[in-house]
Amino acid sequence: MKLLTTKLLFFLNHAGMLLYVCFFLSQGFLSGSAGRNPSEVVPLALTTLILGDIVYINSRNLKGSRVLTLFCALLALDGWYILLAPEYRHMSSFLFLVLGPVIGYLSARFLLYFLFQGSGYRFRKMTDFLLAFFVLAAILGLCFSRRTYSFLYGIQFCGTLAILIFLLFFHRKRVLFVLKSERRPLLASAGATLCLFFLYCRFAADREGALENFGIYLPVLLFFLSVHGIALKEKGPTPFLSLLNRKQIASLTISSLLLCGAMSALTRAGIGGFFALADLFTCLVFLCGICIDQSLRHRSEPDPYSAALDRLREEEKLREEFADYLHDNVLQDLHAVRNLLNCPDRPEMLELASDTLDNLNSRIRKQMQDYHPVLRQGLTPRENYAMLIETVSAAFPGRKIQIHFDCPDDLFLVAPYDMLIFRIIRELLTNIYKHSDGDQAKISLSQGKNRIRLSAGDNGSFSPPDSELSSPEGHKGLISIQDRISSLGGTVSVCSCVPSGFEIRIELPMKGENSYEHFTG
Repeated sequence: MKLLTTKLLFFLNHAGMLLYVCFFLSQGFLSGSAGRNPSEVVPLALTTLILGDIVYINSRNLKGSRVLTLFCALLALDGWYILLAPEYRHMSSFLFLVLGPVIGYLSARFLLYFLFQGSGYRFRKMTDFLLAFFVLAAILGLCFSRRTYSFLYGIQFCGTLAILIFLLFFHRKRVLFVLKSERRPLLASAGATLCLFFLYCRFAADREGALENFGIYLPVLLFFLSVHGIALKEKGPTPFLSLLNRKQIASLTISSLLLCGAMSALTRAGIGGFFALADLFTCLVFLCGICIDQSLRHRSEPDPYSAALDRLREEEKLREEFADYLHDNVLQDLHAVRNLLNCPDRPEMLELASDTLDNLNSRIRKQMQDYHPVLRQGLTPRENYAMLIETVSAAFPGRKIQIHFDCPDDLFLVAPYDMLIFRIIRELLTNIYKHSDGDQAKISLSQGKNRIRLSAGDNGSFSPPDSELSSPEGHKGLISIQDRISSLGGTVSVCSCVPSGFEIRIELPMKGENSYEHFTG
């Protein structure tokens, strides 16, 4: 229901922009001189492209990804901003002036959310406060005067830019990783933007104010192409496109554009009428996609798409219901039983019942985390792994092992590597508590030069023979870890510790080509 509501809101936005264009076409604006003034053609063209892209992203967003939804919201606001900009009578309107600070605020939030994939990072609370303060101050400036608004809007721009520069420099490892992993779409976006900019300059240089107007489109276009090339890596058929092959889609698109051109020529609506008809076509496609999506989700007849969608929905629902059931029902009931048994009649039975319930409580919580582990997005990777170590240690109250955890505060691991390392640390630490006779253990985790390095060892009396130092073969507990790491191009080795004990060393590459596909999916 939440995904359907989001799509309906974007559909209403699409219909509203279409009505706006049609209204001004009926009043004689955006049509008569649009064909002769590129500065009036560009807003219509960009608005049509933005609306079409919103339709496309929503058709691919089958799982309600927050990053794609936020990107569509930014595109919608950018579309209104671009559409309102050429009309001088609307330059002083309250809506247009409010859109500037809001778009700047959401653009910064989206950039940070995308780079950090929704996880915690240093100075996050202060950043959220300052960004919200800047945008509210700029909007409140409208209540006083245009000069006050311009001054506060400038402060917002400079302050937001300074915050972004500081955060990107402070987390430069993360930024460099993203730039290196996504260098091809980023370079393609920059090249396409520059080409369009020079093309616009070539044809609009003799128009008064044309280049000034392009200052509105340039950052929007660069942001639109750059993020679009990174975010949309989710593969698979969409509800609407799954009914057609590529040739049919291309034929339908070309035929629709030709039909829009013919109708605008017959009605003498000009270039403005052509773009309005194109917006109407994408609006109908959007509505058809929503209807087909809902029909496929709720139909009783099995088909490949709905069957795969049902399996995905059932698996996710089963995981969540199982974890919720254990937490909300079983654990609460067991706590209630323990409280009821706390009576002074038979102390030994009460003590036994309490110990039994405590052990059962620990086992159930461990099973919940094993079945559906959760990384808290509000915490950094180091904080999540530190909490994991505390949880595993609490599961073995009879063992007193001092754990040394060495991990930098600015460590970042993109999905799905963060969950993989989570599972490996839990498995290695559990083995230490179960099989080691030492009293100290050390876990080290680092990431550099796009490689993840993890080691776990203890000071127990067991030391592997020389024949087993270079390979974990023969250690049954490490076979599954070795298989997972080997499939990702990594290595697992066993070595002796001085003066006693042994250490597991894991090293694997962290590739960014598929990380954002996993994130958006």
